[in-house]
Amino acid sequence: MKLGCRAHDYGRHTPGDLAALLAGRGYNACQLAPVKGLLGVESYRQLTLDDASAIGKAFQDAGVEISVLGCYMDLSSPDSATRRAAVENVIHCLNLQNAMGARCVGSESSYEHLDAEEKARRFPLLEDSVLRITEAAARCGGVFAIEPVFWYPLDSIQRTQALLERVADPQHLALILDPANVLKRRDQPRQGEIWTAWLEAFGPRIRAMHIKDFVLEGDTYCPRGLGQGVMDYTAIHSWLVRCRPDLPLLREEVQLSRDAADLDFMRRLAEP
Repeated sequence: MKLGCRAHDYGRHTPGDLAALLAGRGYNACQLAPVKGLLGVESYRQLTLDDASAIGKAFQDAGVEISVLGCYMDLSSPDSATRRAAVENVIHCLNLQNAMGARCVGSESSYEHLDAEEKARRFPLLEDSVLRITEAAARCGGVFAIEPVFWYPLDSIQRTQALLERVADPQHLALILDPANVLKRRDQPRQGEIWTAWLEAFGPRIRAMHIKDFVLEGDTYCPRGLGQGVMDYTAIHSWLVRCRPDLPLLREEVQLSRDAADLDFMRRLAEP
């Protein structure tokens, strides 16, 4: 059972201090974005293989798996220079993945909230980026995991299926599923049906799952403790127990005052 969090929710530290802090809070896994969680790391490109090995050793020594090496980029930017730099950053991280001992390198598909027309316009740009990234992953023996989000180009089961079919490399292209990020307001009452559809479509391709909860105050997203918002994890719990007890569950938007309670929630989510 791998129970973790987004490491930089605990601030920036040296690798050893951050790994020890997470282990001390009861985690044995994490999503690590070096530029957000590690002191002295200001860009992905500055990291060398030796740096990656040292970071990986610090986390391994603390018993904390780097389930996702986070390199979240705008992979569908209409600006070609921005998109090229984003792809190069992800590829650089893929070349560090194995030295760091990470399960995958993760990203979303955009930074911006987009309307339906703009999502459709940018989807071919995303496909091109992911093709290039996955080719690089195959060359270096890495795994790239992309995260669907309903306000970005990769926003639905249909588009996710289209991307996976276009790239056609299940060994080197995977998914991160954040259920809260694909839950539309109108679908909140039918979450069992929604999660069953996502999990039946992509279960074996999911490399990690983000766990969080929220409420909407008007149109404003407001994070909440696990079990205190609109999220219904019943169908997800059943699937985890039946199909993927090995899947890393990573708490996002950690509320430090209740991290122990949220860790207990995730533990129950993963237990029969």
